[in-house]
Amino acid sequence: CAQGEAGSVHSGPLLSLVFSLNAKHLAVASADQTLSVLCAPIRRSPPSYLAGHNGSVHCASWSRCGKLLLSSSADRTVRLWAPSKTVESLLCFDRVKSKVLANTTAAPDNPVYSTEVAGARFFYLDKFVMLSAGPHLHLYKYMLTDAESKDDVERLRKNNKYSLCT
Repeated sequence: CAQGEAGSVHSGPLLSLVFSLNAKHLAVASADQTLSVLCAPIRRSPPSYLAGHNGSVHCASWSRCGKLLLSSSADRTVRLWAPSKTVESLLCFDRVKSKVLANTTAAPDNPVYSTEVAGARFFYLDKFVMLSAGPHLHLYKYMLTDAESKDDVERLRKNNKYSLCT
């Protein structure tokens, strides 16, 4: 992380603060629709901002390895990030059963979440994601591709996917 002087990190109220397991990074979720990541020591590192949500970011959750981060939002989505690689989300959980692939339409039995997504956590050695939307818990298996490409961010955004565990 770059060195600098930390000040106010968000323009809206802070809704969640969570350290990575090794305490080297702090994720801050805010009502200003962004998530920020600060590196230790906090006073000397300017935040990296992760933008993509269209509503207040309720919570954040680090993976066990500390390389991946989940955020849940009032916009009825959960986003998966790799803050050390890119400020764009790698995967957006926005449908109940699975990701809708590019150039296809969603099946009627694969609706968007009906309420805000209040929380999301990695589960079982980071192989699954569990999220809560209204009175429902959803458990997903996700896959991040790691094939070689000239444009890693674009490759990851297009090929990453998730599916509901039954």
